[in-house]
Amino acid sequence: MIDDILLKGQKASKKAKKEEAPQVDIPKAEPVQAETAVADDLKKINGVGPAFEKALNEHGIHTYQQIIDLSSEEVEKLAEEVDGVTIEMVQDEWIPQAKELNA
Repeated sequence: MIDDILLKGQKASKKAKKEEAPQVDIPKAEPVQAETAVADDLKKINGVGPAFEKALNEHGIHTYQQIIDLSSEEVEKLAEEVDGVTIEMVQDEWIPQAKELNA
């Protein structure tokens, strides 16, 4: 009925019935690197030697900012899982030094 009103009684051509929105090629977005930061030399933090740096790296910590951003729960987990690391060491020494080095 709408077609009759719009086309004033004439039949719509097959072409008009099949017309759809034009297809537009949308380029796919390039994947974003999850970790684009460059690793910092964590050994510059007093008390972090090669062994602790390796342990931190194995826990996904590669930058000063990642040390700064550690939650209390993450600090506790790190202290539980890495022999020789204490909660106080991370909170009282490593995080303040990381802040200074990251400035």
